[in-house]
Amino acid sequence: MKKITAEEVKQMARELGADLVGIAPVSRWANAPEMLRPTAHLPEAKSVIALSIHHPDASVEWGGLPNSNYSGPFQLGMIPKLDTISWRLARFLEEHGYASIPLPCTGFWRHRPYKSITTTNTASFSHRHAFVAAGLGQFGWNNMALSEKYGPRNRLVSLITEAELEGDELYSGEDLCDRCGMCEHMCPGKNYRKEVLLEPGYDEVKIEDKAYRYAKLNRFRCLWGEQFALDMDKSATYIFAVATLNSDTDTLLLNSSKYPDVDMRLAVVQILSRRAIKDKLPDWYANSALIYPSKLATEQCSSQTTANYKATLIKGDCVADLTGGLGIDTLAFAKRASKVDYYERYNEYCFAANHNFKTLGHNNITVHNCDFREELAHIKADTIYIDPARRGNNAQRVFSLHEYEPNVVELQDKLLNCSSRLIIKVSPMAVI
Repeated sequence: MKKITAEEVKQMARELGADLVGIAPVSRWANAPEMLRPTAHLPEAKSVIALSIHHPDASVEWGGLPNSNYSGPFQLGMIPKLDTISWRLARFLEEHGYASIPLPCTGFWRHRPYKSITTTNTASFSHRHAFVAAGLGQFGWNNMALSEKYGPRNRLVSLITEAELEGDELYSGEDLCDRCGMCEHMCPGKNYRKEVLLEPGYDEVKIEDKAYRYAKLNRFRCLWGEQFALDMDKSATYIFAVATLNSDTDTLLLNSSKYPDVDMRLAVVQILSRRAIKDKLPDWYANSALIYPSKLATEQCSSQTTANYKATLIKGDCVADLTGGLGIDTLAFAKRASKVDYYERYNEYCFAANHNFKTLGHNNITVHNCDFREELAHIKADTIYIDPARRGNNAQRVFSLHEYEPNVVELQDKLLNCSSRLIIKVSPMAVI
C-alpha cells in the first residue's frame, strides 16, 4: 500500500473539478447518532473528504420564479459532476490501496425518526455536516453550509475512506452568518417564524470544541412551501383537500372537529372547485398543486379552448386583463404576449392567481390587487381585455352594456386612452 498524503488527495480533487475540498477525521462525528457516522457506512473509515462546486452567481441571482432552485442554469450538470468527482476520487484512493465509498450528491432521506435517529427528513449521511467538519465553513441560521469564499452558493458531496489523512482545522474566522433575517423574509413557506419552528427553535451540533446552531425547521413545511409556493399556514388544508377529493363534502363538514389543523370550509371550496373544472380545464384538474379562491370562480372562468381562442385576438406584447378572476384568460394571453397585467379587486383571487401563475411557471404576469378603475390613468397596454359581470342586483341576467358591472359604456373613453385595442366579452343577447 502506497502512503498517500492529504495534499495529494486535495490536488486530485481540484483537478477533477472541485472548487473547495477539505478533510475531517471521523472522530469529529463522535456526537452524531451512530447511524449517521462515517463508520456506519464504512466500518474501517478514518477520514471524510468534503467536496463542493460553486453555483455561478448569476444563475442564482437571475434564476427566475418561483425561485432559483429549479432545473436550469442553477442546477445545470452539478449533481452528475459531483457524483463523478466523488466516484473518480474514490477510484484514485482505491488504486493506492484504500477502501473508499463515494456518496451520491443527492442520497436517501428518512422522513420520520428511525431507531437512533430522532430527527425527521434526515439524510443517511449529511454533506453539509461533513463540509463544516472538514473546516470549509459554518452553518447559517438558514441551515445551509456557508463557505468564506462563496457564502451559501455551494453544492456538496462527500467521500468516506479508510485512508488516515491529515484533517483540516475547523473554520475559525469571522462568523459567516450575521442573522440578518433574509432567510425568514424570503422563505416562500414562511418557515423561519418563531411560532412555526420546532422546539426548542434551533438544532445544535457539536464538533470537537465548537457548537453550531441553526433554525429547527419543520421540513414538511419546507418541502411544500418550496416546491409549490404554498402559504404553509394553510398547507394542511390544501393537502387534505387533495387527499379527500372524492369524499362526501357534507360529511367532511360535519366531522370537521376531527381535523383541528384543517380549515374545513376552505378544504370543501378546493374540493368542489376542482371537481367543477374536471372537464372544463382537464390540465388544471390533473395538477394537485393549484388552488382555488371560490367555486364561483371555476363556474365563471373560460374553458381552456375558449381562452386560447381569445388569445388569438390580442395584438402587441403588452396585455392588461382588467377582470382577472381565476386567471385562465390571463394565462392564455401570457403564452403570446411578453408582459401581462392581471387586475382583480378580491384578495383571495389575487392570492390564488399569484400562486398558480408561479406554479405553472409564468413569470411574465404581474398581479395587481385593486379595482382597475382606480388605476386607469396609469394603465398602458397594446391590448386590454375586460369580462364584465352580466347579472344585476338580484342575480338576474342583464343584456344592456349600460347595465354591466363595470359599466363599459361609461368607461369607454378612459379605456381607449389606455389602449387602441379593447376586447370586451358580452352576452350573445347583448343590446348594443
